[in-house]
Amino acid sequence: MQTCTSYSVYNANISDQSQPSNGEPGVPPGPHQPSEFSFPARTYGKQTRAFQTHWFRSFPWLHYLETNDSVLCHTCITADRQKKLINAKSSEKAFLVEGFCNWKKALEKFRDHQKSTCHRLAVEHAEFQRMYGDIGEKMNATLAEERKKNRMTFIKILENVKFLSRQGLAFQGNEESGNFLQLHKLRAADDPHLYDWMKKKRDKYTSHDIQTVIVRIMDILRDIADSVSDAKFFSILADECSDASNKEQLTICLRWIDQALEPNEDFVGFYEIPNITANTIVGAIKDVLIRLNLSLNNCRGQCFDAGGPMAGSRNGVAAQILSEVKKAHLTHCHGHALSLAVKDTTEGSKLLRDCMDTTREICKLIKFSPKRQGILEELKNQIQLETPGLKVLCPTRWTIRAESLRRVLDNYTPLQTEWETCLEGKLDSETRARIIGVKSQMQSFDYFFAVNLGEMIFRHTDNLSKTLQKSSMAAVDGQKNAELVRSVLQGMRTDQSFNAFFSVVKIKATEQDVNEPSLRRNRRAPRRLEIGTANPEFATSVEDKYRQIYFEAIDLCVATIKNRFDQPGFKAYMQMESLLIKCLGNEEYSEELPFLKGNYTEDINMPNFEAQLLLFKEMMPRENVLASRMCIVHTEKWTLLTSFSCQRLKFS
Repeated sequence: MQTCTSYSVYNANISDQSQPSNGEPGVPPGPHQPSEFSFPARTYGKQTRAFQTHWFRSFPWLHYLETNDSVLCHTCITADRQKKLINAKSSEKAFLVEGFCNWKKALEKFRDHQKSTCHRLAVEHAEFQRMYGDIGEKMNATLAEERKKNRMTFIKILENVKFLSRQGLAFQGNEESGNFLQLHKLRAADDPHLYDWMKKKRDKYTSHDIQTVIVRIMDILRDIADSVSDAKFFSILADECSDASNKEQLTICLRWIDQALEPNEDFVGFYEIPNITANTIVGAIKDVLIRLNLSLNNCRGQCFDAGGPMAGSRNGVAAQILSEVKKAHLTHCHGHALSLAVKDTTEGSKLLRDCMDTTREICKLIKFSPKRQGILEELKNQIQLETPGLKVLCPTRWTIRAESLRRVLDNYTPLQTEWETCLEGKLDSETRARIIGVKSQMQSFDYFFAVNLGEMIFRHTDNLSKTLQKSSMAAVDGQKNAELVRSVLQGMRTDQSFNAFFSVVKIKATEQDVNEPSLRRNRRAPRRLEIGTANPEFATSVEDKYRQIYFEAIDLCVATIKNRFDQPGFKAYMQMESLLIKCLGNEEYSEELPFLKGNYTEDINMPNFEAQLLLFKEMMPRENVLASRMCIVHTEKWTLLTSFSCQRLKFS
């Protein structure tokens, strides 16, 4: 019997043509049976034979391998991988391992295999699986149902503990007659599973030790409220999102400073709200504070996202709370503020926006396909290119934009070659269209210019983001670093800088076989959109065209950073922090002191405060504590200086 391939070749081909299923590596969900494929012919003496498409209808178990023109039995392969052919007296390697390709005797061998013991066992196993399902899955379903019932029972135990605690009733009694067990028996009358649970000899979660642990856990929220109350001042952190059941949940946390001057951020709960309007959220926050016996007047900071309902300047949550408590300054996380500034820059520049969309598509085509990833690595090895692979753009990672663009530039040549290689093979229409699109974009000078421009600008913002997310970063330093980046970007906005940048990009474009830059046809705007009577201006050369894009991108980045960091809350915290830093550095702080006197006279005893500053200055050197660490003291314990712990950057 003529055979054509090996077991390892089968694995390679089968993984290319279909995806694994049922947890079996290398086993496709169904046989590969191409209907519009030009089957190659084989020579047998003076005759030629080729695989016939109608054989798929007569023998539906045939699995065709295009790379070496052979077939395998999909039914037998699936059963063999599941160790169900151990009892078979003999197995046909041609249909199970090696591959069959003797088309001259195809019908005869197909019928013989269909009658073989090996194939019959495989068919019986497949029928059994179809009719009765997998035993493991049945057991897992039973176990999942049992877990669900146990969880519901445990929740009822918690409810009973909560009820007795709230009513101030005793738990224990004499000879199993306490309120706790009696309440269980009462509720078990309507719940068969709880009744069976109470008849168990062990693992019932009803012992007095378990009751004590449950009560202590329930008391955590009260402990948090007591700690915040002792600290007096606090800040509110809130955000809303939809849960798995499509209900709006408001997450509320409190930030406070303990006696050791350590900041604490405590989660106090999820709260379901009917809608996400500002009035609803403010009402929920006030309700939570009342339940915790905390006064809104002691709120000294707010931290929300930049959405309209939360941070709206007129009727947002922050504005409404600030109208009641003038000292509850809104502070936006440094890192998130910068991320939004970069996002605004990208959306404001059409070329950068299209560039980021194309780069994201390139990364998805490569990183989410092991086959295309392997082709890229092979092409890099052929040209001896030792560069890192692509890095996927991620909206939740704030410091990888420049690196992602840099990886595309480093792999530009092999990427262009890969698109041509992929288009020569068989692809579905959607994937083919995506590859044609990114291939066309990478050949255009617009995309190549935007990748270089974005990498240059985002390199500065990414470095700033890493700096701002350091746990020791203070408000003053954060503002100074943001201002420094703005100055650097503003310094790049010159004709000399553009000419140098454009010359380098043109040289690189020639090396990467990118199209020459060109001017588009001038098009007048519709009359309804025209403002004034002056004639519209159009670029007269490619340099003018890309100079305008270059300046526009830099102006956008500078302006958005200024807008996002120019917040009243930041300025208030900078005033307080500068006072303490200058005090430690023996500098004059007469400019900052009036701000404190004018805004926080109710919180601070000002006559004693100036004397305490001198003690503070003498105490800190003996404690050997960094000045940047000592910025958080009792006078500004409510301050939200840096990013929150949950938003820290994880360096890879």
